[in-house]
Amino acid sequence: MTKIVFFDVDGTLYNTQNKIPESTKESIALLQSKGIKVALATGRSPFTVTEICDELNVDTIVCYNGQYVTHKGEIVYTNPMPMAELAQLKELTKAKNHALVFASHHMIAFDEPNNEVVKKALNSVNISYPEVVSDFTTDNEIYQMMLFADDSHDMSYNAAFENYRFVRWHDQSMDVIPANGSKADGIKALLSELNIAIENAYAFGDGMNDYEMLQAVGCGVAMGNGKEALKKVADYITDHVDEDGIMKGLKHLNLI
Repeated sequence: MTKIVFFDVDGTLYNTQNKIPESTKESIALLQSKGIKVALATGRSPFTVTEICDELNVDTIVCYNGQYVTHKGEIVYTNPMPMAELAQLKELTKAKNHALVFASHHMIAFDEPNNEVVKKALNSVNISYPEVVSDFTTDNEIYQMMLFADDSHDMSYNAAFENYRFVRWHDQSMDVIPANGSKADGIKALLSELNIAIENAYAFGDGMNDYEMLQAVGCGVAMGNGKEALKKVADYITDHVDEDGIMKGLKHLNLI
């Protein structure tokens, strides 16, 4: 009976200092020694988690909030952004003076060289400023976008677009993903590929992009530092990421 544990990155594996706690590293190594698979489930791109994967010896990644999934370097599932409403979104963000960044499987791109809002938000999670590229969407398949605006704009953007969903990850930024996409969908595709039963899947997360994931798996764990709405759908709430939350949660579940 194979088991697998999915971990969000920022606020779950990474603590408030953008570091992986030693207790988390030890716990993940112990999981792996017991034959339990470990995977990342993140809003990040595949090329921004290579260091984490190397450090934790992880080869399974659910990226872009479920839109791009790989296992041992092979693509398992993709769900690219629908393009029908892209022109409308570009026009609206331009009118509101909101930055819109595009992400493909190999690059994050933006058409402005020095936007301070973008720089500050990405710096907070140790992500480099996007490559400056014009018309990036013309020749590249897009798996996620990042829209930089404060939370007073959340409802209006979500109401305006049928094909897109706007999920906040920072006080100045939202991930834009397909309306029919979430981490849960990427996870289900991966579990099918690996022939692992949903009841043998566990997930740890802290943000609203983890909402569907925690409900989709056999046991969903919210971090103590997680959003209150997320905690309401979790099967268990562990301690804060800075207080050995991963280790304590895994022990509570008798996984380590």
